[in-house]
Amino acid sequence: MAHFILKIFLSVSSLVILTNPTQSAVIVQGSYNASFQIAAFSPIGQSFTAEDAAVSFGFRIFPMNDFPPFNTGDLSINFKLISGDGLGGSVLKTISLTPTAGLNDYFDADFSSVILTVGSKYTVQASVATNAYWGVGIAYGSNPYSGGRAYYSEITGGLFQDQAGSDFSFRITPTDVNAVPEPCSLAIFGLTLAGLTTKRRCRRSYVREPI
Repeated sequence: MAHFILKIFLSVSSLVILTNPTQSAVIVQGSYNASFQIAAFSPIGQSFTAEDAAVSFGFRIFPMNDFPPFNTGDLSINFKLISGDGLGGSVLKTISLTPTAGLNDYFDADFSSVILTVGSKYTVQASVATNAYWGVGIAYGSNPYSGGRAYYSEITGGLFQDQAGSDFSFRITPTDVNAVPEPCSLAIFGLTLAGLTTKRRCRRSYVREPI
């Protein structure tokens, strides 16, 4: 009986492990040699190759016009997770967030509710309505991240045309959505325990009590 329980336990353990894959490291493209005002180039976007199924994505932002009237009013940024490489794919999730005024750091949007296909490409778009407060760093013309590229609206005069050779400063953080065993894993474990209990009761029913 003990041997049988051990075999079942090992089988269930292997199933739980399969539903909790090892996460990749945080992806950080921290370099930039230019600063873009998001409002002037809105919408901006950065494509990436998914290394994890659930992630948060953050652009590195900072104030570009930290004086009235730009530092008041609606400072929110709208984020979209888009399938494929580019801004024209299917929108998988939209999030509107408001960073703390004065922030000079990565600002993350949690897209972990969308399960990504590892190895596929996605794009995160950021836009603002009219506010010229926020800026974002970009490594223009240096292509430091080979898994994707920058996208943005062209400004008058045709400056900064090398989008394909550029990357915004960003980070991608794996999100552990399986910290708690998945319902299917718990169901399998429960069924296993129920099976063990039934098997034990059946065996007892066939044991003749001594007279």
